Amino acid sequence: MSPKRNSNQYISTAIITAAGSSLRMGGTKKEFINIDGKPLIVHITEQFLKTGLFSAMIVTASRESYKQVEALLSQFSEVTTIIGGSERQQSVYLGLQALKEIQPHTVLIHDGARPWVSESTIIAVQQATEQFGSAAPSIIPQDTIKIVDQEGCITEHLVRSQTRAIQTPQGFTYSEILYAHETAVKNQIAVTDDTELYGTYIGPVHTVPGDQKNIKITYQNDIRSNP
Repeated sequence: MSPKRNSNQYISTAIITAAGSSLRMGGTKKEFINIDGKPLIVHITEQFLKTGLFSAMIVTASRESYKQVEALLSQFSEVTTIIGGSERQQSVYLGLQALKEIQPHTVLIHDGARPWVSESTIIAVQQATEQFGSAAPSIIPQDTIKIVDQEGCITEHLVRSQTRAIQTPQGFTYSEILYAHETAVKNQIAVTDDTELYGTYIGPVHTVPGDQKNIKITYQNDIRSNP
């Protein structure tokens, strides 16, 4: 199913990636975890839609979970559920392709494993994206970050005040991040997040203050009530 066309001249969209295998969760599918009385994927989707900023949203799901996720999100007219890839980068690429029909101006890309993202963070990223062309929330790491070699020995001592942990959602001008992803596919380049792709093919990514509560669920002990 394709996203619905929107007649607005300025279209803001979002992609939520929830097609992961959840292997580190011991088989528990993260998208269905109960968060504040709702499945995680519903909770995140509502956080984005509450802002009133997005004309369309793409949610990527695994082939195994697709029908269940689509049924859960069918209540939201703005949302289109698609089958994602085996890796996050593939899912984002497929989400961007699914938005081609409506050609949005901006897109925010969010990890489907970060249920505690706040409306204020979403709004801040969207506003900075509109102003600078790209934006990502960042926080100063609580631990000191070092560079190590293959043997595990420290080779470089970074200045802590200049290091940041980058969160999602990450926002971009749609045409630019689409170009970056399409070029990466041609060049067979793999990255861990979209700011790296944007930085490689387009330019620097602006940052906004992140939120310590905006954690990513990776293991069972990450699951808890809203921090």
